[in-house]
Amino acid sequence: ELAAELKSDGITCATFCDDDTMQLRIRFYGIGRCEETIVSRQPGENAKNVTIRYYNVPISEYYVTKLPK
Repeated sequence: ELAAELKSDGITCATFCDDDTMQLRIRFYGIGRCEETIVSRQPGENAKNVTIRYYNVPISEYYVTKLPK
């Protein structure tokens, strides 16, 4: 679900700053590693909240920050 949400926002690569396991998992779904987008469990400035839900119950929350080029 996280990969689908990232792809729907046009994100094809990201760095998970506090979860190396998730970095490997998300690569399987076509999201590579790069420095343009940071994904974290901690909110940051100008970060977009992405909540993963099953049957409308939140199970995980991530914050996505796109860095300027």
